[in-house]
Amino acid sequence: MFKKLITGVVLAACVAPAFAAVEWMTDMEAAKTRAAAENKALLLDFTGSDWCGWCIRIRKEVFDKPRFEEYIRDKFVPVEIDVPNNPNFDASLRKRNEELCNQYNVQGFPTILVTDAQGTVAGGFVGGIVDPVKVETILNAGLANARKLEAAQKLSGVEKAKVLAEVYQSLPEDLKNSAQSILNEILALDPKDTVGLAKMASVRAQKDEFRKAFSTISDEEALKKCLDEALAKAYPENRPMLLNVKGSLMMNTAETEADVVAAREVLLEAAGNDAVRRAQVEKALSDPAAVLKQIKAYRSRSGR
Repeated sequence: MFKKLITGVVLAACVAPAFAAVEWMTDMEAAKTRAAAENKALLLDFTGSDWCGWCIRIRKEVFDKPRFEEYIRDKFVPVEIDVPNNPNFDASLRKRNEELCNQYNVQGFPTILVTDAQGTVAGGFVGGIVDPVKVETILNAGLANARKLEAAQKLSGVEKAKVLAEVYQSLPEDLKNSAQSILNEILALDPKDTVGLAKMASVRAQKDEFRKAFSTISDEEALKKCLDEALAKAYPENRPMLLNVKGSLMMNTAETEADVVAAREVLLEAAGNDAVRRAQVEKALSDPAAVLKQIKAYRSRSGR
């Protein structure tokens, strides 16, 4: 009996480590060192752990599940970058985490980033995704990109720029600002713009400039003027965004059926050759009189 008991204890000791909870680190530099030593990528969770509903859900429904812990165990070093409301949260850690949010241009929580061991963005997603299979699929793509980034370190010049460009262009649009360091390196490696990203960088910079300018304007007439000035100098790639903003503003301020019709034309121009979007606009604004009635009713309810 004693022998059986000892055997059971030994077996338990051997098995237990395999099911130990995965450690979420909080020190980014230490996590980089560990990732490099263990040949893993980094998984960064930018979270507001005590106030962000989707952050809480993704932690509870995905990250803390045994399935996910087993999935990341041999692939990632996970790092929690928390910006909570808790006044007792470590002040120095909060400061470092806010600096990381700025470094990676995090615009909303949760933001989940996959990076290589040096911290260069390779993938991830923004927002509440709580389907474990979908999360793993996205992270697998990021992990593949992280390996490409590692391989690119052995290259130089335009050849390296091409690999980096492949990774950058594969990223979701809402992560490209977080990967600014990749774009900067591509532009430095490829001054003749062989991979064609210099124009893309200019387009994105202009879009960011417009958005920043619009965010400071509260007066509707001033915003209309700013939009017209922006449209006069915008790259073709940025015109649909500007036209959508202008069309929406025209709808919000419409006083006559003719105003609604004019707004519809602007929104159709914004839709371009997108047949689905054009059909949606046509359907939604097919009866200018009814639309105007709804607009005025809304303005009356909101005291405008």
